[in-house]
Amino acid sequence: MAQRYQRSIIVIAVIGLALFGAFYVTQYIESHAEAQALLTDFGYPGALLLAFVFGISAVIPVPPGSFAPAFVAAGLSLPIIIVMLTLGTTLADLVGYYLGQHSREFIKERFPRTYRLVAQVRDKPAIYLYVVVFAYAAFVPLPNEALVIPLGVIGYHIRSFIIPLVLATLTNHTATSLGAAALFSLFT
Repeated sequence: MAQRYQRSIIVIAVIGLALFGAFYVTQYIESHAEAQALLTDFGYPGALLLAFVFGISAVIPVPPGSFAPAFVAAGLSLPIIIVMLTLGTTLADLVGYYLGQHSREFIKERFPRTYRLVAQVRDKPAIYLYVVVFAYAAFVPLPNEALVIPLGVIGYHIRSFIIPLVLATLTNHTATSLGAAALFSLFT
């Protein structure tokens, strides 16, 4: 039990440090022209890469939107940053989905009871899938891979949930980016 709390405290500390780091980086970029030039050189592809790396990292769930103010401080457009973050995270989610899809046989053989239990989700109406995918990806502060990997394992086709996933990711990054920008503006 104590180990579980210890792990939760570590995760919260890492997220807090990441947010503090994002705040510090934003402050630094705003006051140093060479840092602005460097981030501008990375530009929108840098935002996409950042989102992909943080999106694929299920170990440390740092919201990529918390770095949006740093990109804005470098003179980049917030709406385009949000689109790049959404694209990068969605690409990371697709990697997770295909990982789940390619591990299906392994899961069936090694964990047949778990597979049968999770596979019962396929019997539910499609609208439930849309709602769950959207609600999870938009509002749950955990990696989307926790949802898309099992969907790949049980054989859902990506076309059956990609639209709610992208819309939810866009919603999440919009809220996170605007929230981070508002939070950082309080301290500047």
